[in-house]
Amino acid sequence: MLYSELKKYEVVAPLGDKIGKVEDVVVHIKDWNIKEVAVSPGLFKKTAGYSFDAVKNVDDNKKRVVIEGEARPASKPTTGYINVNDLMRKKIFSSDEKEIGKMYDAVVVTKPEYWRMEKVLIHHGTLKRRLRLSSSEIESVADKIVLLKTYEEVEGVKEEPK
Repeated sequence: MLYSELKKYEVVAPLGDKIGKVEDVVVHIKDWNIKEVAVSPGLFKKTAGYSFDAVKNVDDNKKRVVIEGEARPASKPTTGYINVNDLMRKKIFSSDEKEIGKMYDAVVVTKPEYWRMEKVLIHHGTLKRRLRLSSSEIESVADKIVLLKTYEEVEGVKEEPK
């Protein structure tokens, strides 16, 4: 599912009580597994964090995530982790240091045993080609995202269908 779609999902307790909406997820930048789900309980309330272990079910038909567990203040990502929302603000560069574009979305796999950011969706070039690259093709994340591919290799990637 697209990360932008996941952010529209309602978060509920096992008995159906509304907790809030998915606001963000925290990913490990080496294996891209999701560690935490940040939930917005509503206006003027602090975002709550739930570890991935608290996620019990994802119901795509009802567009909701069932969470069971104690909320805690959403954590600031530590070394090796980053919020996906923060990734969206970073420029992407090739391994030969040429600017590729910006990430505009991500593909998140929501399986019962794990959630993982599988792909990054990138606007590339002046024509805003839409590229879909595997998260495993990311070499590093700091103030920018650096890919393992050269600019020429990225140019050879087929555009994702609209």
